[in-house]
Amino acid sequence: MTYLFGCLVPILPLFGAHVLLSIAAIYLISNWGDVKSLSVRWAYPFLIVCGIWFIGQFIASILLNPTLIQAGDLEPRYELSFFTLCTYFVFALLFSLFASRTHLRDEFFNGLVLGVSIAFILSAAQILHLLPFEMPNQNSFWTGINRYTGTFSDPNALGIFLALLFPLFLGQFKDSLLRTSKAFYAIMLLAILFLGVYSGSRSFFLGLMLYGLFRTWNYNRTFFFSFIFVGLALLLSINLTAHLSPDAFGSFREILPNGLLRVTDSLVLNNIEQTFQSRFVFWKLSIMIWLDNPLLGIGLDAFREYVPLYRDKLPIDISNWTDNSNNFYLGVLAELGVIGFICLIVSFLRLEKRHLDVRNRYKYGFLVFLILLFFGPHITFTEVAILAAYIMSFVYKNEENNLREGWSGCSDYILLGLVLPIFIGYKIYKQDFGFYALEKEPSGVSYRWTRKNASGVITCRNGKALLRLRARHPDLDQNPLLVNIKAAGQSYGLKISDYSNQNVELSCSEQALRYRLSNSRTWKPAKYGHQNDHRNLGVQVLN
Repeated sequence: MTYLFGCLVPILPLFGAHVLLSIAAIYLISNWGDVKSLSVRWAYPFLIVCGIWFIGQFIASILLNPTLIQAGDLEPRYELSFFTLCTYFVFALLFSLFASRTHLRDEFFNGLVLGVSIAFILSAAQILHLLPFEMPNQNSFWTGINRYTGTFSDPNALGIFLALLFPLFLGQFKDSLLRTSKAFYAIMLLAILFLGVYSGSRSFFLGLMLYGLFRTWNYNRTFFFSFIFVGLALLLSINLTAHLSPDAFGSFREILPNGLLRVTDSLVLNNIEQTFQSRFVFWKLSIMIWLDNPLLGIGLDAFREYVPLYRDKLPIDISNWTDNSNNFYLGVLAELGVIGFICLIVSFLRLEKRHLDVRNRYKYGFLVFLILLFFGPHITFTEVAILAAYIMSFVYKNEENNLREGWSGCSDYILLGLVLPIFIGYKIYKQDFGFYALEKEPSGVSYRWTRKNASGVITCRNGKALLRLRARHPDLDQNPLLVNIKAAGQSYGLKISDYSNQNVELSCSEQALRYRLSNSRTWKPAKYGHQNDHRNLGVQVLN
């Protein structure tokens, strides 16, 4: 079973990351005899914080708006955060399984080699346009910028997976005694370089560079400084060519595959700000969100929803562009606060390192992975999480008597499991539910679309709160929209048959008032010419 699981890891993302996550769960259940005796107490602090946020937000959305389930209109964040939580849990369980049952690692790796061989053939066929069909995971966005997913979740997942795989296969190449085995791994290493180039992932090249630096530093200092010298010479030559002969540099760029093109542009000093603009923007947003929510954060996988609320504070216009934090560690700070970040650190500090040779490939591989997390939450890719758990099992132990002191008693978990929900629950209560992200018109008017049902909080002034609504259903004149609003014992019904603003004045006795809003029906822009917009829209709530 372990062999088959290893084989499927690099192939199943082709059909969606959730498919592989489900197979990982099935694999763990099939090994229940081993799994039930494992300890994942080392990961409890971080998993508990993530779990409290997910459960709290989900329950609150139902309590504050019980018709959400009946309407089949749950927010995508809950689905996303559920699978993120499951990915973290699977990562912890797989590490614990491989670290404790070391005989399974060889079986997993042998299956992985077969699976990678199949994945590489399919991925190369996609890049060379030899397939008679489109990969189901290759969307128009990636095709438009000439980046390939292969059989992986997306091009970034492909690049990270290859970067982690490279030192493992290089080690196998060096250790192989048979010529056929050496030839096989030599071909696989070339395939990794080929696919990495066409993935367009800069993190792939960064991973290889970091591995080269670590490896040469401990192997031969002459090689290390030669490595540095070659890198600086390449950087200097690229910048001189770009500055002194821009036409020749432009011609050179045209013949490069997308991956090498992205790396080359990144090395041009004049392009640094433009090249890393998106990362700088979302790093800054992460810090801004964290500073406003320092202790508890904003909630698991809530970052994208908060981006529109902060984009007006940026020095550049990002319009309706949203993304993840582009940094796993900053993302944890923004979403889970200092408490979540401390729990993450504590979880890993509880593990004891194995005594490894300074040149150990697994130690380098895991260190590269930790550094690459500064450039994105790559662990949320299921295939990357599984491979990272396998590598980590060679670096850390997971035996009960090797768990470090601290955070090991029941009182610590009671503190997290009973006290923390009180504070997180209060923070969740102040949040809105049933809304899409904030949007802004060129005129400066900002608003949020509701789903069929929504629950929000508005500010009270002088005992009154003004709720401003606007409907945009294309058939309002023929089929008016009915909107029901409830707040603090008050109930209002609106019948909207035009596109004018609707103002509802609510009485309140506190500084803020929670309201519930229910629409008689929604509309889907995709049915009216907006092909990529499949949202179910209720009304606009104007800010």
